[in-house]
Amino acid sequence: MRRLLGIIGWTLLMLVPVLSGNALVWGHERWGGLPFSYSWRDRSVSWWARGLIFLAGVRIRVRGAVPTPPFFLVSNHLSYVDVFVLQGLTPTAFVAKAEVRSWPVLGFLAIIGGTLFIDREARRDVLRINRLLEDALDRGAGIAIFPEATTTAGDRVLPFKASLLAPIAASTQPVQVATIHYDTPEGAPPASDAVCWWGDMAFAPHGWGLLQLPRVQATVTFQKAPNATDDRKMLAQTLEASVREAFVPVDAPVPS
Repeated sequence: MRRLLGIIGWTLLMLVPVLSGNALVWGHERWGGLPFSYSWRDRSVSWWARGLIFLAGVRIRVRGAVPTPPFFLVSNHLSYVDVFVLQGLTPTAFVAKAEVRSWPVLGFLAIIGGTLFIDREARRDVLRINRLLEDALDRGAGIAIFPEATTTAGDRVLPFKASLLAPIAASTQPVQVATIHYDTPEGAPPASDAVCWWGDMAFAPHGWGLLQLPRVQATVTFQKAPNATDDRKMLAQTLEASVREAFVPVDAPVPS
């Protein structure tokens, strides 16, 4: 309960800078003249995420160099925790499927976090998203994509969907790869159930169980993506291979 109250208190405190950042972005997109608004929003969201995961008992170990925006970042996807971990390490906006916008709690957090929502059923939406992504990169933002398109129990890396990598294939911006791994202490519920959020797990009981853990160790390995290419399928294979190279199944210890 103490952790939950701490998270609520921190979130209420950070609502002012986060919402003011969103208001400034909204004003800039309509009337212009406030180019600093994106930087203010992205940094305030990063500060909020950093405090939130600390209060939730998540400690982060980083391998490799944390990328500095602008960049494209692709990562394996295990849980909603991934978003806060990556946002806490570096200001990052995410690309997510349109349905996420209507999810309770997570949808609101995604909106104020500057997430770009894509309707995967509408081919025309890809053009709109590509334009938004280029605009975001031009103003110095970091953009993250989860090319598996869903979460797993951390036992494997799913094939990357080439269609989600179209903006990267069409861009000349640098690409970074992140591989995420979670551990829980000996005697605690396994990370595959208590941290990874997959299948038909309900958010509320899972989130409550997460806060009951003594702590969570997150390990994030960053690498530069090799051999940029404008071929989406080849790009998907290359990025997936990079993630697999650093991937350690959850519930297996990370080599020191």
